[in-house]
Amino acid sequence: MRVNQLAKSLSVTPDTVRFYTRIKVLQPVKNKTNGYHEYSEKDVSRLRFVLSARQLGFSVDDIQEILGQADMKKSPCPTVRRLIDQRLHETEQRYLNMVQLRERMVLAVKDWSDKPDKAPTGDVICHLIEEFTPTVFEVNMMVEQTNEIGGKEKSGGCCCSDKVQHQTEKTDRTTQISDLPLHTLVVKGATCGSCVAKIERALQSVAGVEEARMNLSTETAIVSGDVATKSLISALANVGFSVVKAK
Repeated sequence: MRVNQLAKSLSVTPDTVRFYTRIKVLQPVKNKTNGYHEYSEKDVSRLRFVLSARQLGFSVDDIQEILGQADMKKSPCPTVRRLIDQRLHETEQRYLNMVQLRERMVLAVKDWSDKPDKAPTGDVICHLIEEFTPTVFEVNMMVEQTNEIGGKEKSGGCCCSDKVQHQTEKTDRTTQISDLPLHTLVVKGATCGSCVAKIERALQSVAGVEEARMNLSTETAIVSGDVATKSLISALANVGFSVVKAK
């Protein structure tokens, strides 16, 4: 079986076959008569395995490690489990970062829609970007997410009067949060979505806290509530996180 035939049989491009041949994942035999690479059924099975692994998020280096163990007649399953845990952690981190970026972009669009255009000055290039700080983003996100949670709790089968009442409740809730003191904490030690959830739970467990949100990308927690900062720091220390700055 030649390059084009193998590529067609697995619905990939010839360049894909050549790539895995070049890095020695596939090991065809060179035909002495015409110089063409001839691929065996074993190569077909290996490339099929590679394609399945790639769909699960394994890197090329991962696949080479797995195949290396299999070629030595060792079970690659422990390695596969270890690697998929690593790739899952990385994927969760990328997903969380993308969600936070999308929220930031949505809030920027809303925030900038009613702001005027300004010409650049000696110190400012575009005031929209330079005035949009992470702290503002966090406070707005906190209110937005609170409204969404309230909407989900009230959704389904409500009449018009229920909707009016629900909107009033959301407005009152937002006003209450806006009127409460805000605490900004720079938290060290968070590395994944699970850490974010643990931090938010710890902060929300403190008496007097109305709402708490943690931004992993900026390592910043925003807490609204009539509570002492030292109580927040202590709550985070109890679950293994340190605060390097608070205001």
